[in-house]
Amino acid sequence: MNIFLVPFTQDKARSFIRESNVDFLPSLVKPKKFMDTVEKLTMYVDKKNELGLFENIVIKDSYNSNDSRIIYAKTGLFSQLNNQNFLILNEGKILNINKGKTTVINFNRTQLNLSEYGSKTTKYPKLQEVSVFILSKCLFQTKDQRAQIMLGDKNEFGFQCSHEQKQLDNLSQEFFSRVFKPLYIPLLAIVSALLLIKSKNSVGYSKFKIKIFVLGVILISFSEILTKFFSYNLNKSFLLMIVPILLSSIFYFYFYKQSLTSSK
Repeated sequence: MNIFLVPFTQDKARSFIRESNVDFLPSLVKPKKFMDTVEKLTMYVDKKNELGLFENIVIKDSYNSNDSRIIYAKTGLFSQLNNQNFLILNEGKILNINKGKTTVINFNRTQLNLSEYGSKTTKYPKLQEVSVFILSKCLFQTKDQRAQIMLGDKNEFGFQCSHEQKQLDNLSQEFFSRVFKPLYIPLLAIVSALLLIKSKNSVGYSKFKIKIFVLGVILISFSEILTKFFSYNLNKSFLLMIVPILLSSIFYFYFYKQSLTSSK
């Protein structure tokens, strides 16, 4: 699940934002709350009346680093035309702030084309959302082949491989942690099975149960700590992956030996 399903679902969720063209904006506007989810746009609405119109709307539009405008409107509503979203504003003023100078424009009706704005949410795939196959392709290709992968990616929001050592280390941590952590599941199962080698009525069973619980917690913590040591040094990373396999073999041998002893 951690290898395939989780990255797929996370990337699928973000794809809705990539393709949304701020279609989600109407659902985010709440009375008496500032809404700044949209890049360069902050919006405040006093209330929503029984006709579905927003009342006493204040908008700050920072369309570039030096200039901005503040819009006030008595009423407004969201509308859609030709697959584009608009905010229709009625009876208000626009304060244009240009290099420290302010001009005021009154209007009876105006509109904002929301397709000109984008969400502040990160649109590029995060490492957690990238397929394990793509990660392996980046890690195990030569530098020249990695460059071809990077240059050949035409997707505007696609994941691109990197040549930098730090980013390659991050890639390695993500890739090996996905493959590495599931290896602790059989190990924890074997440790839990150790409870079967001791009868519930035997002396010291309660203490033994606590020891098994503590051992399980230590192994989970140990697995989390080890993932931080994965790097682009593949020999080192593969050695770390042997640890849970080795521990599973040791505990299984101990469980098998104790089972034979208790059965006699």
